[in-house]
Amino acid sequence: MKAIAIDYAGVATLILGVVPLLLGLSLGGRDYPWGSWQILTLFSTALIFFASFVLVEKKATDPILSLHLFENRVFTAVNIVGFLMGFGMFGAIMFLPLYLQGVLGVSATSSGNTMIPMMAAMMITSILGGKLVTRIQFRIQIAVGMAFMAIGFFMMSTMNVSTSQSTAMINIIVLGLGMGLVMPTLTIAVQSVFPPSERGVVTAATQFFRSIGSTLGMTILGVVMNHYSAISLKSNFIPAVQKIPGIQAGPFAGMLAKAETDPQGLFNILLSPDAQNSIPQSLQQIMMPPLKLALANSLHYVFIVAMGIVFVGIFVSLVIGDARIEVEDNPTAKIKLEPDLNNA
Repeated sequence: MKAIAIDYAGVATLILGVVPLLLGLSLGGRDYPWGSWQILTLFSTALIFFASFVLVEKKATDPILSLHLFENRVFTAVNIVGFLMGFGMFGAIMFLPLYLQGVLGVSATSSGNTMIPMMAAMMITSILGGKLVTRIQFRIQIAVGMAFMAIGFFMMSTMNVSTSQSTAMINIIVLGLGMGLVMPTLTIAVQSVFPPSERGVVTAATQFFRSIGSTLGMTILGVVMNHYSAISLKSNFIPAVQKIPGIQAGPFAGMLAKAETDPQGLFNILLSPDAQNSIPQSLQQIMMPPLKLALANSLHYVFIVAMGIVFVGIFVSLVIGDARIEVEDNPTAKIKLEPDLNNA
């Protein structure tokens, strides 16, 4: 029995590339300026180790991510689409409850219930997609699913402080319909173009890229939110609060500092009924409207960026070509591919 050579160098270089990248994206613009030596060092370190990862994988006996797989354009396109979908999908799952609780003021339980229709829509289109995958090309189903996701994010970007919970629910149902069409199709597509001996590896790679996309999505969309939160707070919240007599020397003076340095920390007030109850009603009437407006405005840009990322996935999916599953009368399923697909 052949001994398995664990790719320790690949694991180490990958981790040492991903961690500094995420730290740089998280700390940049908040704790340190984007052009500071700390952030530039983190990004440079990430770049060096990503390059090292590629070199290590070329020489590894049993690489954790064999680079020859990328010679297959279906594998490459599917993983890029999975990365982009993970970017947008987990961005929605992370930021949508923040909108529901912070802007609309619903409870955590009600916010969770609002997400249920999205999951139900995903299940419905996953089942439907499983039927369609034997009738249409992979690229068509994936492109349609990504288009639904882009439309869903656009609809979510139109939500504001006066949007109803039912409208928000409809918007995320559209998003869920797209997710359900894409997720299972990505796995089926990448498995269909490789022999059984490699299907475990390519399936794991697909999950990996989707996970990396979700991690970067949450981080980058968080950066977008912080950036636009600071702009909106400076133009709406801070001027309104500064008009309150004695606010700069009173117990709520720290809110002004948070508005400039820690917008998300300030938004936590909207998520905590206890924190809101600690603020006098007269101050709540002055502070809460511009605070909710700032949160809604920043989430608008978050959903716009997510829409743009997912929109790119529509065009990437077209690279998959004419690959599909064709069911014959036997009825054994076989894969129908373009003649030069594996070498394109």
